[in-house]
Amino acid sequence: MHKQNKNRRAWYSLRRTLPLWNAEKNLDELVKHLPEYCVDELVVKVDTEEFTHGQPLVRWVKNYQNRLFRIRDRLEKINVRYSLNPWIELRSLMKNLFQHKIRDTPQISLNQ
Repeated sequence: MHKQNKNRRAWYSLRRTLPLWNAEKNLDELVKHLPEYCVDELVVKVDTEEFTHGQPLVRWVKNYQNRLFRIRDRLEKINVRYSLNPWIELRSLMKNLFQHKIRDTPQISLNQ
């Protein structure tokens, strides 16, 4: 939590998608303004369906990880917590299981 926020009783989170075509520009803007607005946490939505291809497969998210690690590291430097919203729901994953061949289906564990 930011030093200026330590006496507050609320936790401020911002949910934000960082689309591939301008992720760095948006991240720069967030790093600049999140502390100014006392935001405690940035919840990053992974490439949501409104911007691209629909629900991402787990293997696609794994390929996206380096971008997510970079976001996490930049936020850590400004004392803003990072969390991830993969924008995946069980119903969509089940639908995906039946639309693709077995070898192309996402591998998930509910224990992770």
